[in-house]
Amino acid sequence: DEVWFCEPAEDERVRRLVARHEEFGKDHASALAWVRGTDQRNADLVAATRDRADLVVPGSLRYPTAG
Repeated sequence: DEVWFCEPAEDERVRRLVARHEEFGKDHASALAWVRGTDQRNADLVAATRDRADLVVPGSLRYPTAG
């Protein structure tokens, strides 16, 4: 077994979470409040385990796209 820790840039993490909450019906203000509250507490909890990961995948890593 391996544990990978994906570490996106903070602004990208927030942007994606807000978009996901909006996709499922929250208005922008509610989505942003949820991301800054509940989701942030969860992110902080997960980040505390970073040092136990076998591999840290940086947010700056870009994958080639099929063209």
